[in-house]
Parts: sequence; C-alpha cells; structure tokens
Amino acid sequence: MDYNKENKGIVCFVYKCEQKRSFYLAYFAAFLLLALCLKFSVQNCEIAFIATIVSAFSMLLVSLSPRLFLLRLLGFLLALASGVVAMHNTNELGANLHFYLLAILCFLLFASLLFWFVYNARSSEVNEL
Repeated sequence: MDYNKENKGIVCFVYKCEQKRSFYLAYFAAFLLLALCLKFSVQNCEIAFIATIVSAFSMLLVSLSPRLFLLRLLGFLLALASGVVAMHNTNELGANLHFYLLAILCFLLFASLLFWFVYNARSSEVNEL
C-alpha cells in the first residue's frame, strides 16, 4: 500500500516542493542575504561569513538537479554542516539575531531532509492484507 497516494499531509507537501528548483533557490537567497547582513553588521565574522556562503552555494548546487539523490544528499549535509559552523561562530561573536536566523534556517533545512527521507521510506513500504 502506498501511503503517499493521496498526497495529503505536510510530508507530501514538502516533498512536492523539494522537486522544484525554486525551493532550493529560496534557501540560496536566504543564506546569501543572511551572509551579506552578517558581513556588514558584525565585526570579525570571516569564518561565519564563509560558512554561510558555503551553505548558500551548496543549495545552489542542489538546484542544478534536485532529483539526483547523491547531489541532493551532499548539498543538504554540506549546508547543514556549514550552517552549524556559522551558528557556532555567530554565537561566539555575540550576534544573537544572526544566530537565531541561522538556527531557523538550519532547522528548516533539517526538517526538509527528514521529510524527504520519511516520504521515501513511506513510499517503499509494502503492506499485504
């Protein structure tokens, strides 16, 4: 039985959105905007700035072909890892607003990754009655 046949629920909605390039381009724009705001408002934030730029460009990499499994997984993991590095450095610098914005973006990115895995796991289950 395919649980995703009706396409109801948040998991199916996010999975449908993940199939489009605009989903990843929105992440790219958000990370890039946050990196530019960080660069111009916080002193000595080079590592956080570079990590946020890496997160942005990893989402741009995924937008090249969002249906390739390995490319999407690599982009998600690279964006999450560099996002955590950026959060750590902004927390040390005392930039609370930037830290919370990065935390929200990383949470949404992690939730998107989990929804992708849940959708694929639910689609592959076969229940015989």
